[in-house]
Amino acid sequence: MLRIGGKLLKDSHAAVRAENEVVEKSSWKRKDLLSLLVRANMAGDLPPNQRMSDEDVLARQCFFSF
Repeated sequence: MLRIGGKLLKDSHAAVRAENEVVEKSSWKRKDLLSLLVRANMAGDLPPNQRMSDEDVLARQCFFSF
């Protein structure tokens, strides 16, 4: 599960970066839970000390998926 989740997270990071150079909440196109978590975590207005680790993002996504 961690291997697959890690790949999904990596793909989601790449997709977010491909959509925009700067991640802004108003520019979100994909609406799946993982993409929303990744974008919120990468938002430029989020202080670095408030960002979740990749493990936390995966844990939240797995928790809310069930």
